[in-house]
Amino acid sequence: FDVHKSNEVTIFGYPVTTQQFLKTLLDIYMVYFGIHRAAELAYVGTVDARFPQGLEHLYKSDAQRRIAVSYIRQSVICGMLRETAKFAMVMLLVRSEILPKFDESLGRLLQATSRTLEPCLRWCGCCSKLLCCPCRLAQASIISWHDLFRGTLFLQALAVLFFAADLPFKVWLYKINAEFGFVNTLTVPYGVFLWMQVMQLKQLLTSGFIMVMLKLP
Repeated sequence: FDVHKSNEVTIFGYPVTTQQFLKTLLDIYMVYFGIHRAAELAYVGTVDARFPQGLEHLYKSDAQRRIAVSYIRQSVICGMLRETAKFAMVMLLVRSEILPKFDESLGRLLQATSRTLEPCLRWCGCCSKLLCCPCRLAQASIISWHDLFRGTLFLQALAVLFFAADLPFKVWLYKINAEFGFVNTLTVPYGVFLWMQVMQLKQLLTSGFIMVMLKLP
């Protein structure tokens, strides 16, 4: 795999443009998505939750089997719609070309921030890493760490976007599991579950920036 200045890549000895390469990856993803969703639809339509012959007695009544079918269908449909939402978001981001525009806006924002905080940089240019994090991050937008900080912001924004899209389906799946008794609502009540999601978002937001601050020169 080799990238040249002529906007071409060499894959297994065959030169292709980066646009062709990315389009091929997108086509593979679309085929992968279509196959999996078709398999899930077929499974939802045919599942009967029956035990193999000779083990039918494990159900005390046919009502238990119907409950199992209901749980399987609801959980599979939830997962299917979850993946469909992610697919739609990926296609929207790719087709709208919003990511390059967002990256350019992010670069302009960092440059403006570095100019605004330049007096602070001169005043505390030699302070410790932890006592002057905002200034050191602004300094990172001037020196060689600019791309690292910019990339971190870019990836963090995408991670938050997908986290927000995934959250309703996490809540839906929690309620399905709670309804069918697969979640102990005494040890993990709904409020605790939501608080866990907030803490996960907090960790998502802080992890990348902590790594940048620890690696600043």
